[in-house]
Order: sequence, then C-alpha cells, then structure tokens
Amino acid sequence: MTKLKIVAGVLIFVLPMLFVSPPNVRGSSLGIDLKLYGGLNYLSGGDFNTGLKGFTDYEGKYLWFFGLSPTGGEYNPVHGGMDLGGDLILRITPVWGVGIGAGYIRGTRDSEITYGPVSAGMTTTATLSAVPLRFGVFCALPLSSAIHIDLHAGLGYYLARASFTFRPYTPGSWVLYKMDADGGGLGFHGGLGIELKVSPAIAFFLEGQGRYASLGGFEGTSSISGSGGGGTSASGTAYFFTMVQGILGNFPGIFVFNSAPGAPNFLNVREAKIDFSGFSVLAGVIFRFGL
Repeated sequence: MTKLKIVAGVLIFVLPMLFVSPPNVRGSSLGIDLKLYGGLNYLSGGDFNTGLKGFTDYEGKYLWFFGLSPTGGEYNPVHGGMDLGGDLILRITPVWGVGIGAGYIRGTRDSEITYGPVSAGMTTTATLSAVPLRFGVFCALPLSSAIHIDLHAGLGYYLARASFTFRPYTPGSWVLYKMDADGGGLGFHGGLGIELKVSPAIAFFLEGQGRYASLGGFEGTSSISGSGGGGTSASGTAYFFTMVQGILGNFPGIFVFNSAPGAPNFLNVREAKIDFSGFSVLAGVIFRFGL
C-alpha cells in the first residue's frame, strides 16, 4: 500500500534521530525507553458488525417465511481480540517524554445459526485488524522511588483490514458471500497505568488504553458463489446500505461493489465506516537506556 510505504519511510528517517539528537550527555535526564506490551482489546466494529447482523436477520426472516424455526446459535459480532505493540520514547526529563510506536489490533468471531425441521441455517466468519502507527506524549508521575503513575496521549494513522465470509444454506443448496477490504485513517488514543521499577533499566507496568478510530476509505474485493455454479465478483469500494427486501422488510448490509448500488433495491448508500474505537487492558515491560 502506498500509504504504508510513506509511513514506513518516515519511521526509518525518524528512528535514528532519536538516538543522535540531542547530543549524548552523560548524567543528563535524557534517556530512551523501549515499551513493549500485549493484552486484551475491545472494539466497536461500527458498520461492519451492523451490516453482518443485517445479513443474518434477513436470512433468518427468509427461512422463517418458508416455515422454518431457529434451533440454535446466534450472530456473534466482532468485539474482543488482542492488542500487541511497542513504543520508543525519548525521555526529555524524568517526567516528560515523546515517542513513536506501532501495534497490532485484531478481533475475529465465528457464528452459526441453525434452523429446522430441515437442515438449514447460516455461518459467518468475520475478522477486523489494524496496525496503528502512533505519535504520543508520555508523562510519568512518581508515587515513590519504585512506583510511577504513567499517562500518555497522542494520535496515529491506522492501516486497517476487514474481511468476512457469510454462507446461508438449505438442504442441497448454499450461497457464499466473501469480502476483503483495506482502509485507514487518523485516530486518537490515551492511556493510564501503574509502573513498578525493578531496576534502573527495567520496569513492569499494567495499563488501560482507550482510542477513537472510526475509519473509512475501504477498498477491496467481493464475490458471490453458490452450489449451483457460476458466481459474480467485484472490485471497488466497501459500501454500507439498506437492503429493500419486499414483505420481509429492510435490512442493513455491507459489501464491496464496483460502483455505488442504487434504488430500488438499495437505499441510504454511503461508504462504510468501520469503527476501531474501543479500549484495551495491557501489561508489559519497559527497558530504559541512558543518554
């Protein structure tokens, strides 16, 4: 991706500067912190979860219309997952620092809903992931010589991916919907944690982070195939829309089309916004180096 190459180039240029500027002065308060972490993440999902729930509701209404009843399962939105990453911080004073970092956020969920009395239902596999490239300001407030309260805030550019497969089936028949799309945008983050220093060079920390990152511009591919053979595919923008399904009602959806779909089958069409806003609970280690 062109945006990824640009950001990577900036990081390659900036990282060495953290080590050579300002001058290496022994005994000063300057230092470098390498902060590594991992933990659990919760994200909203936005149009992604709403659209997949709409597909599920429509297929359920369709099966109900033909006399079938749900026998088990439910739609599981993508919310929980993992959060991994690290920050490289230039400690300007014992309290204040500035840094850059990168991470990896990922959430995935599978769903299956069954209907009877015949074998029918639907399955869904959905994944959201993002790589945030961050800049932040860091503050360490000492409670004692060994314990600090850490705060930080900043902004970042999020390189994101959204993908799913949705497969409704009835006896002897099935249809497979697939979508893969990449997007991105700016987001904001902040964190609050407690740090325990075990030596001048090493500390452990526990932290809560929050972020706002409602992302757009998703471009990718989609396809529809079925047990009857044939199929269609598209390459373009991921849209969020309302599907008009006659007496069954109207349902939200998300999919990639070559161009924006229109009435009468689709209403309220706009580019999809996939929301990576949420929070994380993290634990990790800090390695400190003097300058």
